[in-house]
Amino acid sequence: MSTTRKRKVLSLKQKLEMCILVERGELLRKIAESFGVGLFTVSDIYRSRCQLTDFVSHMDTSSSRSSRKSMKKAIKLGIDNIVASSGCLTNFKSRHGIREPEIHG
Repeated sequence: MSTTRKRKVLSLKQKLEMCILVERGELLRKIAESFGVGLFTVSDIYRSRCQLTDFVSHMDTSSSRSSRKSMKKAIKLGIDNIVASSGCLTNFKSRHGIREPEIHG
């Protein structure tokens, strides 16, 4: 009777670390054990490393994404003379306890 492993979600940072370890010559089995995933998962992630690095390099930073959102909202409300700065937005978020969770993928 086989036991099923619990599903493990790895962050982009962990996947990139995994690719670096494979390139250094670490054993796939050791990498799989340290991250708590299967052997084929490590090899699949390593095979898709080009797509992974392209995605990470073209990913928006949180500051540019949130400032774009605030500008779109101002345009939607009809405010023409808005001056949005990252400091203003950061202070507002810290005052009201708004945070952005880490992206997993």
